[in-house]
Amino acid sequence: MIDILQGVARGLERIHIEGKIHRNLHGGNLLIEDEEISTDARIGDVGLYGPSYIIKNENPNKIYGVLPYVAPEVLRGKNYSTASDIFSFGIIMNTLATGQRPWYNRAHDYNLANDICNGLRPAIPDDTPKFYADLMEQCWDDEPENRPTASYLYK
Repeated sequence: MIDILQGVARGLERIHIEGKIHRNLHGGNLLIEDEEISTDARIGDVGLYGPSYIIKNENPNKIYGVLPYVAPEVLRGKNYSTASDIFSFGIIMNTLATGQRPWYNRAHDYNLANDICNGLRPAIPDDTPKFYADLMEQCWDDEPENRPTASYLYK
C-alpha cells in the first residue's frame, strides 16, 4: 500500500513541479503494476491535466471529477489547485486503508457534495496506524493551505 502511495506522490510531485494540476485524481486513474512484480503506481487519465494558471472550471456549474475525490473548495466554486489534488490523494489513502470506495453506499449527488463542503470525510478504521491517519487527515483538511505538498508526501 505504501509503495502505491509513494508512486502516486512521485507522479503528483512531477506534475506540480511542472506547474500543472491533475484535476481528476481518483483510484480509477491509477495504473498499478502486477503485485507479483511490483506495487509501483502511475497516474493515468490526463484529460483534465494542465497548467495551473488555466482556469478549467470557469463555469461554476461545471465541476469535473469523481465527487468523493473532489476537494470542498472546488465544490464551492473555487479553482482547482495543487492542494485540490492533495485532497484527492487523501481520499485515495482512505480507499486503500478500507478497501472500499468512499461513500459507495450513498448517492453521489448534491447532498453528498454539500456534506463534503460541511466537513464530511470518510471514516478512518480504528486499526489505522496513527501516522497514516494523521497524514490522511492533513491531506483532506478543509483549508487548502493546511494540506501538505506532493513533495512532502513523496519524501
